[in-house]
Amino acid sequence: MAAITKEQIKRVYSLGAGADILDRGNKEDDLHALVYNHTGKISVRELTSEEFQIVERELLRLMRMGNRRVPLKRDRVPHREKASEASAGMMTEKQKAYAWRLIYRLCELDDRAGTPPGERMCGAIRRILEIDVGTKDPMKWITFEAGGKLIEQLKRYVRSAESRAKAKEGGY
Repeated sequence: MAAITKEQIKRVYSLGAGADILDRGNKEDDLHALVYNHTGKISVRELTSEEFQIVERELLRLMRMGNRRVPLKRDRVPHREKASEASAGMMTEKQKAYAWRLIYRLCELDDRAGTPPGERMCGAIRRILEIDVGTKDPMKWITFEAGGKLIEQLKRYVRSAESRAKAKEGGY
């Protein structure tokens, strides 16, 4: 499996700029997050031809989504809003907040030797999504779809912990 060509690398970066997810000089921008989420590679240069095609297809999809906002009148283009922190296709702030609420609820119900919520979140992500993350910002590289999967499994964990807590109270 050979690495992609310089032209293909340029294409990834130009498509990233076109989709408005490229932050030049920043290796932790949304473009690199997209590459990591779809291929597991940190660098665009490490991509294989098959991975390039996957990334290219996703970037083209993002560009098509962005083009829906193009104004109908050509003479007047509205001022473009600043890109939000959460890029298209990534886990939203609401999803992240909900996931954290679930982790804190789980910590209340099931105190496993005082494990901090950040470590529990990393462990849950590692187990559910099979992604190894750091404790600083564990949900940074998670896609919207993967975020939904994470939340659904965390809800199951909380329901299970609530059932165990009720069983302990009732003496079952």
